[in-house]
Amino acid sequence: MFVKTFVAAASALFFLTPAMAATCTRNYTVAAGDICDGISRAHNVSTFQLAALNADKIDALCQHMQIGENLCLGTEGQDCTSVHVVSSGDSCATIQQTYQINSTILMSNNPNVDDECDNLYSGLVLCVAPTVVAPPIPPGFFDNDGSIEWVPTPDDQITEEDGDVPYCDEVMDV
Repeated sequence: MFVKTFVAAASALFFLTPAMAATCTRNYTVAAGDICDGISRAHNVSTFQLAALNADKIDALCQHMQIGENLCLGTEGQDCTSVHVVSSGDSCATIQQTYQINSTILMSNNPNVDDECDNLYSGLVLCVAPTVVAPPIPPGFFDNDGSIEWVPTPDDQITEEDGDVPYCDEVMDV
């Protein structure tokens, strides 16, 4: 009897562990004028992580955020707070060298960066942690051919009139 109870309790803990690992540990409330890259810069979270953790509220284009909506910025065990804001002249090679990380780690933490690393833009917030800490890629982030569906641009901002926060991204034909 004790063994069955112990096995049942151990099994319950095993199955609950993934749910606990996904518990949000940092939050942000959307305000007027917010764009994803701005939220990311202000709160040390990569642009990818912000969009991935909130895929149930916003899409890969980071659209449909509402003023007052609560966003998750990080989860236990998958929270990159070591970030780099891309500026003019940055490349994957210079970022890797600056933070002493290899391309596998950089790309694994930032799956929104394409294989050629030619979709960086000023203001993009990248995870530069020394290990892989990025959350899983939510369904719908990539086209059927494996290319990225979105390329952020910092032009769109939320206004009080529309209440809908467009992402700082536009669909890109790759």
